[in-house]
Amino acid sequence: VSIVTVVRNGAATLERAVKSVLEQKDSEVEYIVIDGCSTDGTVELIQRYADHITSWVSEPDAGISDAFNKGIARTSGEIIGIISADDWLAPGAVAAVRQAFEADPEADVVYGNAAYLEPGRQVVIACPEPDFRMIHRRSPLRHAAVFVKRSAYDRYGCFDIGYRLAMDYELILRFHQAGARFVYVD
Repeated sequence: VSIVTVVRNGAATLERAVKSVLEQKDSEVEYIVIDGCSTDGTVELIQRYADHITSWVSEPDAGISDAFNKGIARTSGEIIGIISADDWLAPGAVAAVRQAFEADPEADVVYGNAAYLEPGRQVVIACPEPDFRMIHRRSPLRHAAVFVKRSAYDRYGCFDIGYRLAMDYELILRFHQAGARFVYVD
């Protein structure tokens, strides 16, 4: 399993994302960090964790879609998850995803719930729409809760760098329309 974190000037939230990956109880997690030339202390934070990060780079990019694609290109795992600097993985997330792919070898995408946390407010759980019936109106999934097989990226393509927003929605819609197999894990 490869996890990619993309960041630009995310020093305030990146450490929690990094720790959530490093604390996964899975010995075979490759961790890639793609930084878009941060100027706020992000690079120094990445350097503090460099011994635990498989690969990282800080360089200009053509936007978040490009950063996602750079991260995917650097991975070697068969399963790829992407979290941004202000996201984090729940404990046991990687193990649950690995088990789901093992239980359904034909799966292209494994996805789950996403929790939204805002200061002073309660947690809001965003459950995906399992039947995708509204996919042409809104994204049924949250990219931080989506893991994709490398072969699916090879078959259906990566993120379209023409999208500065909704690039994850476009990717999921394209995969769905092409017949990718999606599997939900709670």
